[in-house]
Amino acid sequence: MNDLGLMCMLALEAPVALDPQAILAALSDTAPRSNVAVEPRTGAEDARGLFVTIDRQDFAVIAEDFAIPDPALAEAIEHSGFWRNRRAVLAQHRAMIAISATERVTGHGLLRAQAVALTRLAAAVAATAPALALCWVSSATVVPAVRLAQAIDEIKAERWPVDLWIGCIAQRTRDAAKQRLAGARSRGAAGYFGAEIEIFPFATSDLSEPAKIILNTAGYLMAHGSHLRAGQVLQLPGGRRMGFDRLPATDGDPALIRLQSIPPGEPGAA
Repeated sequence: MNDLGLMCMLALEAPVALDPQAILAALSDTAPRSNVAVEPRTGAEDARGLFVTIDRQDFAVIAEDFAIPDPALAEAIEHSGFWRNRRAVLAQHRAMIAISATERVTGHGLLRAQAVALTRLAAAVAATAPALALCWVSSATVVPAVRLAQAIDEIKAERWPVDLWIGCIAQRTRDAAKQRLAGARSRGAAGYFGAEIEIFPFATSDLSEPAKIILNTAGYLMAHGSHLRAGQVLQLPGGRRMGFDRLPATDGDPALIRLQSIPPGEPGAA
């Protein structure tokens, strides 16, 4: 992302001309209590580029008459396993709208605020265009466009759509007895929590369980901050007991929040 902040891309059925007034009207629904401004970059009513401010956060919006380029889209399709027909839907898209924050921020509160503003703006833009899907670049995630409206409702209720903002990369292996193990690692969490989240592989019949644990953990940390201590036991409602550890950054790799499944009956220890 260089010096830019969070970025997302809307996959469209066909090219569009951005409509500043329509987007401003849509923002009254997606960001009802925010101070917003929408300005054409060229001054033309049907400008292809816009400059949007939401609560003092600035975003550039650009419409393009080509599809979302690889490798960004290919990587998002590969790792977004919760949306089963993503490949078929995205094969239909012929154009895109890119939305990027003009300033890079880090840290739980600042980045969450930027993610909220970007989600509000993406939902408003999607309401004015033939949007099929949203690709969130830093997390390598892709979700159907209808997910944006749901995300706005969640934000209004102070729940956080972490499945947009944080991705999951599956990790599969086998133990010495050839038993299949599943784990996962987050992508995009470090900006919020100072570390990515890793689930150490464990035996499970549900290979998507580690990704669900990551998203549930990310939702908890997004709401409460990363204040867990090494050696603590984390158990979210309906979930496994997980031992918590934090590993420092090494050789250019980010720090890790590592969770390890604790078998029933064993005391908690990371």
